[in-house]
Amino acid sequence: MFSEYADSQLQALIERYEPNYVIRQGDLAGEGLTARHSRTLGLHPELCLLLSTSGSTGAPKFVKLSRRNLDSNAASIADYLSIGPDNSVLLNLRLNYAYGL
Repeated sequence: MFSEYADSQLQALIERYEPNYVIRQGDLAGEGLTARHSRTLGLHPELCLLLSTSGSTGAPKFVKLSRRNLDSNAASIADYLSIGPDNSVLLNLRLNYAYGL
């Protein structure tokens, strides 16, 4: 689980979803990587991404997305915005926002 949430929000998510690892922003050098379980669980072969919702109606929830979901979303956005292979695009949305992916 990658988190930019406040400590209280992060703790609530950890208690609810019991992730194997929590990585905080700036911790990619390894100091903040915290193992939470000693066993590793297998993942569904089509699972590509767990995207957190905004939590606007309560606690954030995770949405399971496949590679096909992400490809379809990207193709739809590129088509709508008329983005082609010869275009360069400035990414100004966070990657935890579906439209930013």
